[in-house]
Amino acid sequence: MTEDISSGRARADLQAQHLLHAQKIEALSRLTSAVAHDVSNILMMIVGNIELLLEDRRSRSLRAELVEVRQAADLGADLVRQLLGLSRASPGAAEIIDVGATLTQFHRILTRLVGRQIQVEVDVCADPVFVSLGQGLLEQVVMNLGLNARDAMPWGGRFRIRVSRSGVEDVLIELSDTGVGMTRHARTRIFEPFFTTKEPGPGTGLGLSTVHDIVHAAGGRIEVDTELGAGTCVRVFLPSAPVRHRT
Repeated sequence: MTEDISSGRARADLQAQHLLHAQKIEALSRLTSAVAHDVSNILMMIVGNIELLLEDRRSRSLRAELVEVRQAADLGADLVRQLLGLSRASPGAAEIIDVGATLTQFHRILTRLVGRQIQVEVDVCADPVFVSLGQGLLEQVVMNLGLNARDAMPWGGRFRIRVSRSGVEDVLIELSDTGVGMTRHARTRIFEPFFTTKEPGPGTGLGLSTVHDIVHAAGGRIEVDTELGAGTCVRVFLPSAPVRHRT
């Protein structure tokens, strides 16, 4: 009598993969929590010194620049709070936000983050679309994808964000770049914690894993189209939230 053990081996391999993934997530959670606490302390020092400079009459000529720095620091502090929430496996309190308005406002900060050599475009649909997601989390998703696009375009290029409806139930955020693209092997692993195609130092392999967790925690999904030498397009689908009525 011959016993087919192929299915048993496949099941064991799948279980081993799930265990490895769980161990990576646990390590990511601990690392995220530790780093977030340290970064939070640094940001508090930055914000405190900016407040002192804003109160100093000698800094009046730089007020606009200081306010912008404080806004960036506030954004960083919000992202840290969101990271701490993720590390505790808690999605946090979501809010209904206008995706187009949020990303249009974020355009200036994103442009500075990716650098002048990258042309950043934000194209939103005419009618407002809303999702139930913290503003800081949405900005974190776009920021991580934008920084990845920047690294894929060391000699410059274009990073385009398009916001539209996808059917009746979803909002689509399409983020595309004209960078170097990825191999098929890299495409299958990009959302794994700590996986990176970058040199040691610039890449930690945490950005896309965090994006994946944020989107899936919000009930959404991600699709990636990429080809070596032909750029990358990431499509983020998020459940549409009821339109917020103004009073």
